[in-house]
Amino acid sequence: MASPPKVRALLLCDGVVQDPTTGKTTLVGVFERVFAAEFPSAQPDFTVYVRLTGLNGSYRLEIDVLAADLQTRLARIELLDVLASDDPAGHLRAVGRRERSRLAGSGPLRAAAALQWRIADDSTLTVEDDS
Repeated sequence: MASPPKVRALLLCDGVVQDPTTGKTTLVGVFERVFAAEFPSAQPDFTVYVRLTGLNGSYRLEIDVLAADLQTRLARIELLDVLASDDPAGHLRAVGRRERSRLAGSGPLRAAAALQWRIADDSTLTVEDDS
């Protein structure tokens, strides 16, 4: 049976670039809040970067954008590849992209990383009225 992994990073950003020569990862435009002049509002595409450790087995990773109640799902990013590792000391990175989210109003949202359908970590995203 797979051991429970640990989320070391869960970040929302505009994009992720990996240098083919060095293998270094660059996160472009990391953010914790978005602005909208009116609601509902269509937001630009965004990327979710997750770094995990403690993996010992195979895992399914999903990222849910949840309302502040942590129950209402507003969007889901499913990574189709199963994450697998037999090196608990190693690290794995996963990147998911979400296109065209719609925001109903201002307030806090949560981006939650779910492994095997259980929330492993979450990050706050604040939606602010820019009018």
